[in-house]
Amino acid sequence: FDLLKTQKELPKTSQPSPEEYLKYFNEAREKNEEVLVITLSSGLSGTINAAELAKKICGYEKICILDSEQAVTTQRYMVESAVKKAAEIAEYLKELRGKLTVCGMLDTLTYLKMGGRVPAALAFLGNTLHIKPVIELRDKKLVMLGKARGRKSAMQYLWHEFETRGFDERHPVYF
Repeated sequence: FDLLKTQKELPKTSQPSPEEYLKYFNEAREKNEEVLVITLSSGLSGTINAAELAKKICGYEKICILDSEQAVTTQRYMVESAVKKAAEIAEYLKELRGKLTVCGMLDTLTYLKMGGRVPAALAFLGNTLHIKPVIELRDKKLVMLGKARGRKSAMQYLWHEFETRGFDERHPVYF
């Protein structure tokens, strides 16, 4: 500010170049991360144009560019609010994941045999007798809920699980 008082010309500022954005966009692509860019108001700066050009050059779809239509402190507030919301979303998803269940029926034991999960003889016998393991993702791992003989019996087993557990009508059920 002291220099402003003594200089005959105002100092010049420069917006970030597309190359500057590109460096970060390529890094995000390598890490498979999502990017949110909140630029200075397009009425004050061309930063949004540089960011959009870099996105186009990068060819990475997980980049969202938003014209803040703001400047300085209000733009900063938008960024801080976005970070706060991200933390809130993460907490919500942690709570939600505890309410979700994945259950299914394996139509064949062949792939369990190929993956070393069951011996070849057991896979052969199970496939011959049409044994269908009914599984659930529990505590980050697949566990067997039970087994049924034949596809129809396995589906009935799954329906029984669905009916006895109940579900939250605010969330979808996928089959």
